[in-house]
Amino acid sequence: AREWRNGAVKATAELALERAWGSCAAAGPDLAALTPELRHSSRKDLKTLRYLSDFFLPLWPKRHAKPFYATMEALQEELGILTDIVSMRSLVAPDDLASGEQDLAERDLAEQDSNATDALTKACTLWRALADQGVWWR
Repeated sequence: AREWRNGAVKATAELALERAWGSCAAAGPDLAALTPELRHSSRKDLKTLRYLSDFFLPLWPKRHAKPFYATMEALQEELGILTDIVSMRSLVAPDDLASGEQDLAERDLAEQDSNATDALTKACTLWRALADQGVWWR
């Protein structure tokens, strides 16, 4: 079983993880330069990498994956916040609200803009950290 694990199965795992990482890396070095749709796509690519990591992690010592995995998870969270804000903004247009509700909606949108700026800043930092860490399966 060890021979098989370290041979064909591990080679298949490396190939799958490399392909998934390649999809993630295709986002480029600057997440802030991406459209919201492309950032959402990047989040889905990271999710695929995370699921593959969960599945294949037993083939390697866990200590190699922990820092990468933690950064990847935090990055997904920040990208999720950004996606949620974009979705929320598309549902509510302040011009469509009654005058009293417009002030409240505008304050809420300003808060969302601030949250989005914070999330994007964190996501960019985490993305650079993830790339700098290097993948755990090599």
